[in-house]
Amino acid sequence: MCYIIVTQNILVANIVRDKLKKILSIIIKGTYNALSKIKDGTQKLLYTFVGLFGHNRKRQAGSKVLVSSAVKVNVKKPSAAKRSTHRSAFKTKSKKVWWKSKVVIFATAAAIIAAVAITAAVAAIGGGDDRDRAIAAQSNIENAVSSELSESQEGSSANVSLNQNEVSLDTTSTEQTIQTTAPAQTPIPTTEPVDEDLLPGRSDARIIKIQERLMELGYMDYDEPSDYYGFGTEFALQLFQRKHGLQVDGILGDNTIDMLFSSDAVLYTVKIGDRGTDVASLQKRLQSLNYLKAGSTGYFGTDTEAAVKNFQKRNGLYADGNVGEQTREALYSADARAASTSSSSSGSSGSSTGNQPVVVGDPDNASADALIAFAITQLGKPYVRGGKGPDTFDCSGFVYYSLNSVGFKIRYMTSTTWRSADYPTITNMNDIKKGDILCFNGHVGIYMGDGRMIDASSSNGKIVIRSNIFASSYWTRNFRSAKRVF
Repeated sequence: MCYIIVTQNILVANIVRDKLKKILSIIIKGTYNALSKIKDGTQKLLYTFVGLFGHNRKRQAGSKVLVSSAVKVNVKKPSAAKRSTHRSAFKTKSKKVWWKSKVVIFATAAAIIAAVAITAAVAAIGGGDDRDRAIAAQSNIENAVSSELSESQEGSSANVSLNQNEVSLDTTSTEQTIQTTAPAQTPIPTTEPVDEDLLPGRSDARIIKIQERLMELGYMDYDEPSDYYGFGTEFALQLFQRKHGLQVDGILGDNTIDMLFSSDAVLYTVKIGDRGTDVASLQKRLQSLNYLKAGSTGYFGTDTEAAVKNFQKRNGLYADGNVGEQTREALYSADARAASTSSSSSGSSGSSTGNQPVVVGDPDNASADALIAFAITQLGKPYVRGGKGPDTFDCSGFVYYSLNSVGFKIRYMTSTTWRSADYPTITNMNDIKKGDILCFNGHVGIYMGDGRMIDASSSNGKIVIRSNIFASSYWTRNFRSAKRVF
């Protein structure tokens, strides 16, 4: 819209400029011709004035003899002294007449110039094809502005700005004003415009491919992809940007998209120098296994790296100090081995051994109805990888927090660990019951009955309820088992 307005304004400006040139040319030519005629006429007028009121009268006054057509008389020749006197008087009078004539000349010239200028201006502006083009251009501008206002603002005020040319449009329901400053021939924005459909909080079909790629690389927990650019997608993009040395803003800029779908994109890992909630969750788990005595700062420093290496050595993994998918699964599994007494830290809390989930308290005090009722109260809370409540969750953290909140005290387990947990296992999706923990590829949720599931969704970025998982090809295809805890 701004480009149209600027172009039409340039057309009007060119037409006005051509008109001014024509008017100026007419004025100059007319003035030159008028002054030439004034000069000739004034000289003749001056000679006439001088002849009538100057020299002839002196000759008559000096002769002392009347000249008659009937009588021929002798004329007395004036003396040299008298002739000198006559010449002096003639010069004096001629100067006075010339001064008065100059005033008349300038006044006449000014009047002629003004008349010529006014006539030329009226003639140039008042008619012709150029005037029609100017009116048409102005009409096009008004129509374009009116159309834009009716589509975008419906009669309310609007502000449109163009960075390079500072073209602004300030309108209300009763008036339209266009202000331009230093317009360019072709307005070019200084930066690429942001795709407004690829911003957090928006829905766009392209987001599905983005989420699938993030899940494939391990930056996003497996979930049914959606077209919603939610908090989970934004957080996964931040992890990806952190890993690849990009600006960590969670925005789908050109550099991020190009790197995401390039062959240079690498799998998700956590290493020294990283910072985030995923690091804080990792540190808490290392503390619970007595590998780390420092608090969960959220920064992966040398102490955290040393703790990771010790864990990897004790659990038969390659000790590089980086946390990839294999180390992460082993760290949160039921088979994770705690640190030995010599390497354990004072003040560390809790450890876990064996392949059985640790249950504290009486599971009979909990019930499937209580679990579902509590889970519903968490609807809408944001999804964050490694979140275990009370304000943020990932899928396994949500199941862990909900079970513990209704009296079923169980240790945190990842989605992979849940699949190997020693609880009654249901392999047929048609046999699941209310309160079962549903295990999919990389995801867990709580079954509510009637085909519904409540879970922490990475693709939607929050706690949601799925309406009919039996009708979804994604859930039926990725279902692995259900664990009956009640």
